[in-house]
Amino acid sequence: MSKKITLLGSTGSIGTQSLDVIRAQGYEVFGLSAHSHVEKILEQIEEFHPRYVCMTDPDAAARLDAALAGRANAPRLLTGPEGLKELAAMDGPDVVLNSVVGIAGLGASLTAIESGHDLALANKIEAFYKKPEDIDYINAHGTATHHNDLFETKAIKLALRDHAYKVKINSTKSMVGHLLGAAGAVEFIVCVKSILDGFIHQTVGTTETEEELDLNYMIGAPAEQEVRYAMSNSLGFGGHNGTLLVKKYEEE
Repeated sequence: MSKKITLLGSTGSIGTQSLDVIRAQGYEVFGLSAHSHVEKILEQIEEFHPRYVCMTDPDAAARLDAALAGRANAPRLLTGPEGLKELAAMDGPDVVLNSVVGIAGLGASLTAIESGHDLALANKIEAFYKKPEDIDYINAHGTATHHNDLFETKAIKLALRDHAYKVKINSTKSMVGHLLGAAGAVEFIVCVKSILDGFIHQTVGTTETEEELDLNYMIGAPAEQEVRYAMSNSLGFGGHNGTLLVKKYEEE
């Protein structure tokens, strides 16, 4: 059975890329939302036939309502931030995928979680910092298993591009083991301490890596340096993956 997806923020660059994946996988679109791009969401309605659509901008909602008037099987139209929350809470989809940037998407994310939905977040990494070169340090999930370390390395390369070869990466699990549900919290604390102390610990016990694992995994020695941005990866069983980014506090 095909998965049903509600996609919030479908007309932005991340939303349209998400629809590329949905199209390729043959998933069904349950709901779509946009802020004001009426023409693009009309094209998406024509292709994906969602049951519900939300426009958060009232003027755009009025234009879309007029454009849909008289259409057979037109989706039900929701409006405004409350309409976005209503869409996120609806029974029907298997996953709510939120690509709405920043605080505008927070209410819908919380509503989806409170309604018991699986929530996926899709956003440009540039929404949180200016460029890949800003990242000084990554506390990796780093389980020392072949598949984790290989695919985490590939993900870092995909996100940071050429800078992946310059950023310092370590695994706190090399010293404390895998704390399961507590691992992410401990490793985030390590990121905070690295920023406060200007210190990145080595990956203890690691002396060599396999051929495709070719980044700087802090083998052999720690480093003392300023850390402005630190990233912590936590990759759980069944695909429950998350990344937290912490920035050094600076006076404006």
